Amino acid sequence: MVLCVGITQNGPYSLASACMPAVINRIQTVDTARNDKLVGMATGIIDGTGSIGAIFGPLSGAIILQYTTWGWSLVFLLVALSMFIAASILSRQVCMETMKCCSEDPSPQANEDDL
Repeated sequence: MVLCVGITQNGPYSLASACMPAVINRIQTVDTARNDKLVGMATGIIDGTGSIGAIFGPLSGAIILQYTTWGWSLVFLLVALSMFIAASILSRQVCMETMKCCSEDPSPQANEDDL
């Protein structure tokens, strides 16, 4: 159970907070100080969004429990709906990355210059 929760909740957060700054850092700009600012800004946005979710998640759950008749069922349905929406948004990128990875030829080819 803990493994499923870790994969579905902490996995995407860790992936986003580690990969997005690395992707931004790969962008070649003349000004390296600007790159550093972009990496810091991306990390701050990702971490700030997670903090806002940690603040408003329990608050919205309490409001749903107190003012609706569905109670816990609605809370779990909303979590499942949000996970489905996130998976739908990410599925296109996953398919593109998988096709790109599978289409590359892993065997190194000899160049004419090397001979």
